[in-house]
Amino acid sequence: PRHLTLFQNVPPWRPPNYDEAGDDSDKPDWVQDFCPMPLNKKNNIDALREYMLGSLQAVDEAIGAIMQKLRDVGQDDNTLLLFTADNGFSWGSHCHRPKSCAYEECTRVPLVVRYPALAPLPRVETRFGLNIDFALTFTELAGTVPSVPPDGRSLVRVLADTETLWREDFLIEHWDNDDDEETGIPTLAAVRNQQFKYVEYSTDETELYDLAVDPDELQNQTTNPAYAAVQAGLAARLRELRPDWSPSGAFLDPT
Repeated sequence: PRHLTLFQNVPPWRPPNYDEAGDDSDKPDWVQDFCPMPLNKKNNIDALREYMLGSLQAVDEAIGAIMQKLRDVGQDDNTLLLFTADNGFSWGSHCHRPKSCAYEECTRVPLVVRYPALAPLPRVETRFGLNIDFALTFTELAGTVPSVPPDGRSLVRVLADTETLWREDFLIEHWDNDDDEETGIPTLAAVRNQQFKYVEYSTDETELYDLAVDPDELQNQTTNPAYAAVQAGLAARLRELRPDWSPSGAFLDPT
Protein backbone atom coordinates (compact mmCIF):
# COMPACT_ATOMS: atom_id res chain seq x y z
CA PRO A 1 0.00 0.00 0.00
CA ARG A 2 2.84 2.46 0.62
CA HIS A 3 3.64 2.38 -3.10
CA LEU A 4 0.06 2.49 -4.36
CA THR A 5 0.18 6.00 -5.83
CA LEU A 6 3.91 6.28 -6.45
CA PHE A 7 3.57 6.02 -10.25
CA GLN A 8 0.17 7.60 -10.75
CA ASN A 9 1.73 10.39 -12.84
CA VAL A 10 4.14 8.23 -14.86
CA PRO A 11 3.93 9.00 -18.61
CA PRO A 12 1.92 6.36 -20.49
CA TRP A 13 3.80 3.68 -22.41
CA ARG A 14 3.61 4.54 -26.10
CA PRO A 15 6.39 2.80 -28.08
CA PRO A 16 6.33 2.83 -31.92
CA ASN A 17 4.43 -0.48 -32.04
CA TYR A 18 1.76 0.56 -29.55
CA ASP A 19 -1.66 -0.42 -30.94
CA GLU A 20 0.30 -1.82 -33.94
CA ALA A 21 0.95 1.79 -35.05
CA GLY A 22 -2.49 1.80 -36.61
CA ASP A 23 -1.69 -0.80 -39.31
CA ASP A 24 -2.26 -4.49 -38.60
CA SER A 25 -2.67 -5.58 -42.22
CA ASP A 26 0.52 -7.68 -42.24
CA LYS A 27 -0.17 -9.41 -38.93
CA PRO A 28 -1.76 -12.79 -38.13
CA ASP A 29 -5.47 -12.96 -37.40
CA TRP A 30 -5.05 -12.98 -33.63
CA VAL A 31 -3.41 -9.53 -33.72
CA GLN A 32 -6.02 -8.19 -36.10
CA ASP A 33 -8.72 -9.46 -33.73
CA PHE A 34 -7.25 -7.25 -30.98
CA CYS A 35 -6.65 -4.15 -33.11
CA PRO A 36 -7.42 -1.35 -32.77
CA MET A 37 -7.59 -1.30 -28.98
CA PRO A 38 -10.68 0.38 -27.49
CA LEU A 39 -10.15 3.26 -25.10
CA ASN A 40 -11.15 1.25 -22.02
CA LYS A 41 -8.49 -1.37 -22.82
CA LYS A 42 -5.84 1.34 -23.18
CA ASN A 43 -6.87 2.88 -19.87
CA ASN A 44 -6.83 -0.50 -18.13
CA ILE A 45 -3.33 -1.24 -19.48
CA ASP A 46 -2.05 2.15 -18.30
CA ALA A 47 -3.49 1.57 -14.83
CA LEU A 48 -2.06 -1.94 -14.67
CA ARG A 49 1.37 -0.63 -15.63
CA GLU A 50 1.26 1.89 -12.77
CA TYR A 51 0.41 -0.88 -10.30
CA MET A 52 3.10 -3.19 -11.71
CA LEU A 53 5.79 -0.52 -11.39
CA GLY A 54 4.63 0.22 -7.86
CA SER A 55 4.64 -3.43 -6.82
CA LEU A 56 8.26 -3.77 -7.89
CA GLN A 57 9.33 -1.17 -5.32
CA ALA A 58 8.78 -3.69 -2.53
CA VAL A 59 10.93 -6.15 -4.48
CA ASP A 60 13.68 -3.54 -4.71
CA GLU A 61 13.48 -2.96 -0.95
CA ALA A 62 13.74 -6.69 -0.29
CA ILE A 63 16.78 -6.98 -2.54
CA GLY A 64 18.40 -4.10 -0.70
CA ALA A 65 17.81 -5.86 2.62
CA ILE A 66 19.21 -9.14 1.31
CA MET A 67 22.32 -7.40 -0.04
CA GLN A 68 22.88 -5.63 3.25
CA LYS A 69 22.65 -8.92 5.15
CA LEU A 70 25.18 -10.50 2.76
CA ARG A 71 27.53 -7.55 3.36
CA ASP A 72 27.05 -7.88 7.12
CA VAL A 73 28.18 -11.52 7.06
CA GLY A 74 30.95 -10.92 4.50
CA GLN A 75 29.41 -13.05 1.74
CA ASP A 76 28.31 -10.42 -0.78
CA ASP A 77 31.24 -11.14 -3.15
CA ASN A 78 30.86 -14.90 -2.66
CA THR A 79 27.19 -15.05 -3.68
CA LEU A 80 25.76 -15.21 -7.18
CA LEU A 81 22.72 -12.99 -7.57
CA LEU A 82 20.62 -13.43 -10.70
CA PHE A 83 17.77 -11.03 -11.44
CA THR A 84 15.29 -12.04 -14.13
CA ALA A 85 11.57 -12.56 -14.81
CA ASP A 86 9.30 -15.26 -16.19
CA ASN A 87 8.06 -13.29 -19.21
CA GLY A 88 8.04 -9.85 -20.65
CA PHE A 89 4.79 -7.87 -20.84
CA SER A 90 3.28 -6.12 -23.83
CA TRP A 91 1.47 -3.15 -22.25
CA GLY A 92 -0.33 -2.51 -25.55
CA SER A 93 2.44 -3.24 -28.03
CA HIS A 94 0.90 -5.04 -31.01
CA CYS A 95 -2.51 -4.48 -29.38
CA HIS A 96 -1.58 -7.10 -26.77
CA ARG A 97 -1.75 -6.72 -23.01
CA PRO A 98 -0.23 -9.83 -21.37
CA LYS A 99 2.85 -11.92 -21.99
CA SER A 100 2.43 -14.98 -24.22
CA CYS A 101 3.30 -13.59 -27.65
CA ALA A 102 6.41 -14.20 -29.75
CA TYR A 103 7.18 -10.48 -30.08
CA GLU A 104 10.18 -8.95 -28.33
CA GLU A 105 8.05 -7.40 -25.59
CA CYS A 106 6.97 -10.87 -24.45
CA THR A 107 10.10 -12.93 -25.06
CA ARG A 108 12.80 -10.60 -23.75
CA VAL A 109 13.28 -10.38 -19.99
CA PRO A 110 15.82 -8.68 -17.76
CA LEU A 111 18.86 -10.79 -16.97
CA VAL A 112 21.25 -9.11 -14.56
CA VAL A 113 23.93 -11.17 -12.83
CA ARG A 114 26.18 -10.08 -9.98
CA TYR A 115 29.06 -12.42 -9.14
CA PRO A 116 32.41 -10.67 -8.66
CA ALA A 117 34.25 -14.00 -8.56
CA LEU A 118 33.63 -14.41 -12.31
CA ALA A 119 32.70 -10.89 -13.47
CA PRO A 120 34.46 -8.29 -11.32
CA LEU A 121 33.74 -5.38 -13.69
CA PRO A 122 30.38 -4.21 -15.09
CA ARG A 123 29.68 -5.06 -18.71
CA VAL A 124 26.83 -5.63 -21.15
CA GLU A 125 26.80 -9.18 -22.54
CA THR A 126 25.38 -9.57 -26.05
CA ARG A 127 25.26 -13.38 -26.12
CA PHE A 128 21.90 -15.06 -25.52
CA GLY A 129 21.20 -16.23 -21.99
CA LEU A 130 18.03 -18.31 -21.55
CA ASN A 131 16.02 -19.39 -18.54
CA ILE A 132 16.93 -23.01 -19.32
CA ASP A 133 20.55 -22.05 -18.48
CA PHE A 134 19.97 -21.03 -14.88
CA ALA A 135 19.76 -24.45 -13.25
CA LEU A 136 23.01 -25.64 -14.88
CA THR A 137 24.75 -22.44 -13.81
CA PHE A 138 23.69 -22.96 -10.21
CA THR A 139 24.62 -26.64 -10.14
CA GLU A 140 28.05 -26.07 -11.69
CA LEU A 141 28.94 -23.39 -9.16
CA ALA A 142 27.62 -25.63 -6.37
CA GLY A 143 29.69 -28.57 -7.58
CA THR A 144 26.72 -30.83 -8.22
CA VAL A 145 25.37 -32.69 -11.27
CA PRO A 146 21.72 -32.45 -12.39
CA SER A 147 19.73 -35.65 -11.99
CA VAL A 148 17.85 -35.15 -15.27
CA PRO A 149 19.15 -34.42 -18.80
CA PRO A 150 19.55 -30.64 -19.12
CA ASP A 151 18.00 -28.44 -21.81
CA GLY A 152 20.32 -25.46 -21.50
CA ARG A 153 23.97 -24.71 -20.79
CA SER A 154 25.83 -23.29 -17.84
CA LEU A 155 26.48 -19.55 -18.03
CA VAL A 156 29.65 -19.81 -15.94
CA ARG A 157 32.08 -19.31 -18.85
CA VAL A 158 29.88 -16.60 -20.36
CA LEU A 159 30.05 -14.73 -17.05
CA ALA A 160 33.82 -15.19 -16.96
CA ASP A 161 34.02 -14.09 -20.62
CA THR A 162 35.98 -17.21 -21.53
CA GLU A 163 33.28 -19.00 -23.57
CA THR A 164 34.48 -19.64 -27.13
CA LEU A 165 31.45 -21.46 -28.59
CA TRP A 166 27.97 -20.28 -27.65
CA ARG A 167 24.50 -20.50 -29.15
CA GLU A 168 23.67 -18.22 -32.05
CA ASP A 169 19.89 -18.71 -31.95
CA PHE A 170 17.15 -20.19 -29.79
CA LEU A 171 13.67 -21.69 -29.85
CA ILE A 172 10.49 -19.89 -28.76
CA GLU A 173 7.33 -21.89 -28.05
CA HIS A 174 3.76 -21.15 -27.01
CA TRP A 175 0.80 -23.50 -26.61
CA ASP A 176 -2.71 -22.19 -27.10
CA ASN A 177 -4.72 -21.97 -23.90
CA ASP A 178 -8.42 -22.18 -24.63
CA ASP A 179 -9.18 -21.20 -21.03
CA ASP A 180 -7.51 -17.80 -21.42
CA GLU A 181 -9.68 -15.70 -23.71
CA GLU A 182 -7.50 -12.63 -23.28
CA THR A 183 -4.40 -14.34 -24.64
CA GLY A 184 -6.02 -15.57 -27.83
CA ILE A 185 -2.70 -16.61 -29.40
CA PRO A 186 -2.54 -19.83 -31.44
CA THR A 187 0.07 -22.46 -30.74
CA LEU A 188 3.37 -21.35 -32.25
CA ALA A 189 7.04 -22.16 -32.63
CA ALA A 190 9.69 -19.62 -33.56
CA VAL A 191 13.43 -19.21 -33.98
CA ARG A 192 15.30 -16.05 -33.05
CA ASN A 193 18.92 -15.16 -33.87
CA GLN A 194 20.82 -11.90 -33.60
CA GLN A 195 19.13 -10.37 -36.66
CA PHE A 196 15.97 -12.28 -37.51
CA LYS A 197 12.89 -13.81 -35.92
CA TYR A 198 10.72 -16.32 -37.77
CA VAL A 199 7.37 -17.51 -36.37
CA GLU A 200 5.05 -20.32 -37.50
CA TYR A 201 1.53 -20.65 -36.10
CA SER A 202 -0.80 -23.65 -35.98
CA THR A 203 -3.08 -21.55 -38.21
CA ASP A 204 -0.50 -21.81 -41.04
CA GLU A 205 0.29 -18.11 -40.65
CA THR A 206 3.90 -16.96 -40.48
CA GLU A 207 5.86 -13.90 -39.42
CA LEU A 208 9.42 -12.84 -40.28
CA TYR A 209 11.16 -9.75 -38.90
CA ASP A 210 14.51 -8.19 -39.65
CA LEU A 211 15.29 -6.91 -36.16
CA ALA A 212 18.32 -4.97 -37.36
CA VAL A 213 16.17 -2.56 -39.36
CA ASP A 214 12.79 -3.15 -37.68
CA PRO A 215 13.31 -3.70 -33.92
CA ASP A 216 9.65 -2.89 -33.22
CA GLU A 217 8.48 -5.73 -35.53
CA LEU A 218 6.12 -3.54 -37.52
CA GLN A 219 6.81 -5.00 -40.97
CA ASN A 220 6.22 -8.71 -41.51
CA GLN A 221 8.58 -9.82 -44.31
CA THR A 222 7.14 -13.26 -45.08
CA THR A 223 5.77 -12.11 -48.44
CA ASN A 224 8.88 -10.14 -49.38
CA PRO A 225 10.88 -12.05 -52.05
CA ALA A 226 14.05 -10.36 -50.85
CA TYR A 227 13.81 -12.41 -47.64
CA ALA A 228 12.82 -15.75 -49.22
CA ALA A 229 16.22 -17.38 -48.68
CA VAL A 230 16.39 -16.12 -45.10
CA GLN A 231 12.94 -17.49 -44.38
CA ALA A 232 13.75 -20.89 -45.87
CA GLY A 233 16.89 -21.14 -43.77
CA LEU A 234 15.07 -20.17 -40.58
CA ALA A 235 12.24 -22.62 -41.29
CA ALA A 236 14.81 -25.41 -41.60
CA ARG A 237 16.58 -24.28 -38.44
CA LEU A 238 13.28 -24.22 -36.55
CA ARG A 239 12.85 -27.91 -37.32
CA GLU A 240 16.38 -28.63 -36.13
CA LEU A 241 15.61 -26.96 -32.81
CA ARG A 242 12.24 -28.71 -32.55
CA PRO A 243 12.25 -31.80 -34.80
CA ASP A 244 8.63 -32.74 -34.00
CA TRP A 245 7.24 -29.36 -35.03
CA SER A 246 4.66 -29.01 -37.77
CA PRO A 247 1.81 -26.51 -37.72
CA SER A 248 -0.75 -29.25 -38.42
CA GLY A 249 0.50 -31.29 -35.47
CA ALA A 250 1.07 -28.44 -33.09
CA PHE A 251 -1.70 -29.26 -30.66
CA LEU A 252 0.19 -32.00 -28.84
CA ASP A 253 0.27 -31.49 -25.10
CA PRO A 254 3.87 -30.45 -24.24
CA THR A 255 3.67 -32.45 -21.00
